[in-house]
Amino acid sequence: MSEVRSPRRGWVLLLLGALYILVGLVLNEWALTRFLSPDDWIPGGKRALIRAFDVTLVAWGIMTIAFRRRPFITNLNVAMVSTAVMFPPAAELLLRAGVAADVSRLRRAALFADPRTETFWKLHALWTPDPGGPQNVDPVLGWAPVKTPENPLGVIADAPYTPLFDSTAVLFYGDSFVAGKTPIPERIPQQLGLLLPDRTVYNFGVGNYGVDQIYLRFRETHRAFDHPTIVIGILTRDMERCLLAIRGAPKPYFEIVDGALELRGVPVPASTKEWLRAHPPHISSYFLSFLMARLELDDPRRRSAEERINGMIIEAIVREAGGTDRELLFVIFYGEQELHGAGRRERFLREQFARRQVPFVDTKEVLLEAARRESVSPAAFYRQGEGHPNARGNRVMAEAIAERLRRQ
Repeated sequence: MSEVRSPRRGWVLLLLGALYILVGLVLNEWALTRFLSPDDWIPGGKRALIRAFDVTLVAWGIMTIAFRRRPFITNLNVAMVSTAVMFPPAAELLLRAGVAADVSRLRRAALFADPRTETFWKLHALWTPDPGGPQNVDPVLGWAPVKTPENPLGVIADAPYTPLFDSTAVLFYGDSFVAGKTPIPERIPQQLGLLLPDRTVYNFGVGNYGVDQIYLRFRETHRAFDHPTIVIGILTRDMERCLLAIRGAPKPYFEIVDGALELRGVPVPASTKEWLRAHPPHISSYFLSFLMARLELDDPRRRSAEERINGMIIEAIVREAGGTDRELLFVIFYGEQELHGAGRRERFLREQFARRQVPFVDTKEVLLEAARRESVSPAAFYRQGEGHPNARGNRVMAEAIAERLRRQ
């Protein structure tokens, strides 16, 4: 096989091969995890793709350097560089044309945005004919169950009731883990009420709430009661929702101004469509957004803002509960996939409660211990393929919460 004798071309290929190797070594799975996702956010399947890309790039760099005088190496590198230059703008044009032409396969929010971001929820609301968001708009909370004569507190209940505002009340706040996905009698607050027959437990849980909305619902309801017990349930993923102004529908959110929490987004508008006209999603490049959404990297800036906001909200809950002489208990909830290993949100919440010396129940420990005791997988406590606890899991967690309240 004939060789290329141009010294200049040989030096270009030498430098290009070194660049391939450098990029392959720098963009490896360990570096990406260490600097962009320190809590192993990158899923295993995507790790394998990153690893294969790195190995291929390094191998090609070595081949480019070793065989840089061979015509086929020159031709392949020309083709690769040309493709790298021409493909992104061509892909951008095709994606934009497909979105504009209302191609259903392209008008999916998950293709271009991480579900933890506001852009995802804006695209989801714009592109989904029936986004399935909350229906009952509340100007302060975003959404909440409707209050009726049979349900004067707007809580989760399966029968009419008359509120008891005395000290036997237990007010249980949280998201859908508290509101529940099972039949109402099997939900955690309802199970807790059966285990504590001398107490009246009210289920103030609301699906899709973040820690910010949980705090707001607590703040606007607990003062009607005379020295109740306050139980705040926080799913680890509730923390990320505090950075969003929309999640299914517009919602309130907090910003930190001069070291204090300031509520934004209120009154919450009744029309999501009108809100989106005033706050449209901004995507500078569909192609780049597509690539970034595939990696699902944990943005360090977003992580820092998330922890700062949530820390201040937890402090506000503790201060308000203590300031009114209420008994307070936090409960940490987990998705099924989080029961193995310790994520940053779990560590953050445990540190926050320990620093403030407030009691909490860690349901990961509870469920893992129950799984060992009953010789079953932890998955036995969750609804299959759905992520919320089932009746069995609700009962196990309610028993641990009841035991902790008895000790307090």
